[in-house]
Amino acid sequence: MPILASEIQLVGSQTVNNLSTNGGGYSLNLVQDGVKNNVFADVPKAERLAGSTTFRKVFYKLSNPNALVGFDPKLFVMKPTNAGDAVVISQGSAVDTQADITPTQRRFGAGFIVGNVAAGAATVTVTPEQSLYAVFQAGDMVAITARNETNTTAPIDYYTITAVSNSGSDKAITLDRGLTNAVAQGYVVSSCIAQTTMSSVIYGWTAGSKTCDNTKIIFNNAGSINGKFTLTFSSATAFALTCDQITLNNYTGNTGADYSPENPNTAQPFFTLPPAFFNGAYEAGSTIIFSTTAATIGVWCERIIPAGTVYASANAFMLGFEVESE
Repeated sequence: MPILASEIQLVGSQTVNNLSTNGGGYSLNLVQDGVKNNVFADVPKAERLAGSTTFRKVFYKLSNPNALVGFDPKLFVMKPTNAGDAVVISQGSAVDTQADITPTQRRFGAGFIVGNVAAGAATVTVTPEQSLYAVFQAGDMVAITARNETNTTAPIDYYTITAVSNSGSDKAITLDRGLTNAVAQGYVVSSCIAQTTMSSVIYGWTAGSKTCDNTKIIFNNAGSINGKFTLTFSSATAFALTCDQITLNNYTGNTGADYSPENPNTAQPFFTLPPAFFNGAYEAGSTIIFSTTAATIGVWCERIIPAGTVYASANAFMLGFEVESE
């Protein structure tokens, strides 16, 4: 069974404010598509006139009830705002906060095709949505599309930028191949945050007194979390599980059988530990400590409002996300 579209979730961060603590890990709060203020809050007149920059962190999360890996994930601004502001994105870690964002951190964004360009052409001219950051750079993967909330079936074509040059205030972008489809004035060109895979994994060990065969752990993306787990043995075979992120009461298991502790927030196992996972000699007081990360991509959305921006009704932007399945 491949990863279904319904098993890809967009969730918010644990902390949402305008302070240095903004962001952090992912939360259980789903970001609902098409809902007002689902990422950014309304902007009062005084803020528009003064100008501002606001950050919000979101996560794309695989929630398929198995360990299927997502391949070649791509994340981009699919539809720029319809006002005088702009949204750029940058890649976040599993736990970083607004305090970790730097002025030199790479931003990705969008722009609009200038004129009509025939299929087969390898150069397009683009008006970037904003001029603060160089969102188009050689080596970037770009998505070109007319898809939006009213045109949900328009194709999305991906290319790699081989060169970027100035064309007045616009950018002349050379692609690695000719256009698959003709494009028209106003089509959106977006630079992409691109990765190789998305998967739930063990990422680190701490000072547990015993080891195990970590290659034998079986993940469940729907239950996996970012957290540190501790197995504390009460005998040579029996153990209790605790986690630094969730209180687990009476979570006990035995090395002789598959152990699939359930995430109480999703009713799916965090993981399964088969007997082959336990390849050491254990006794009462032994501990195994390991950390896991869920199949997520964290992304910072940065809304830039220049001073003097005028009011626009129903202002919005759209993120695009695509991932291949095993």
